[in-house]
Amino acid sequence: MDSKNQVDSSYDAQDEEVFIADMFEEPEYYNTESQKPQIIKYNLEEPLSGKSEISLRLVGTHPLWGHYLWNAAKVLVKFLQQNTHFIKEKNILELGAASGLPSLASVMLGAKKVVMTDYPDANLIENMNFNALENFPSEIKNGTLVVDGFIWGKDVSPLLKHLPEGQSYDTLILSDLVFNHSEHKALLKSCKELFMGTESSIKSNNAKAALVFFSHHIPKNADKDISFFEVAQNQFGFKVEKVLETYTGPMFENDEGDVAVRGTVYGYMLTL
Repeated sequence: MDSKNQVDSSYDAQDEEVFIADMFEEPEYYNTESQKPQIIKYNLEEPLSGKSEISLRLVGTHPLWGHYLWNAAKVLVKFLQQNTHFIKEKNILELGAASGLPSLASVMLGAKKVVMTDYPDANLIENMNFNALENFPSEIKNGTLVVDGFIWGKDVSPLLKHLPEGQSYDTLILSDLVFNHSEHKALLKSCKELFMGTESSIKSNNAKAALVFFSHHIPKNADKDISFFEVAQNQFGFKVEKVLETYTGPMFENDEGDVAVRGTVYGYMLTL
């Protein structure tokens, strides 16, 4: 294996305490008003499964920010509907899934396998399981859809075990994760290892892509957000391509910073 395919090992177990501390610190731009769990409906255009509506339960106010359906997730799902080659008959894994809209949409769009992951917090995992069972009980039963907890940067072998031996993930979904600046290396380490899988999966030469969609929720931190892609290219050997930029309007009207910046969703693709 050449140096380009070596995984950066600078993240190790001692970083986990910092990671957990950062994850549970409520960002300044989040609306902290207490919320109750809510059910929302999302409709896909021309799904491959014959089902068009996804029912999503969002957790109540939560320090891991799973209590909103972010604009990036909705834009990403529309992108997948227009570019089903990323999904159909592919092995899909979503990192930081929260309510799991892109994962659930991937099932509807004909994925071979979908693994929905987020931080192993009991409320988040229970909520992902609820949404999976509510929408796709048969796919949960036959193993097409799997829910699992995962900490970025940790051992990916439990996630690879969801696939047949010799396979790795074809498409990774990262929706609104790059604002977690301290975890860029851990996240990218996991992405590369999930793509690499085993030696036999590397030799298969299947096209692999990580779809990274996000908004600059704090415009003054935009450079820190974008640094994710600089690290991806310079330290992990990914090719970086911008695939989308669209204005949706901001998540929160009264937050600080340029509305045009806060209200835009950007989509990037990472490939090896």
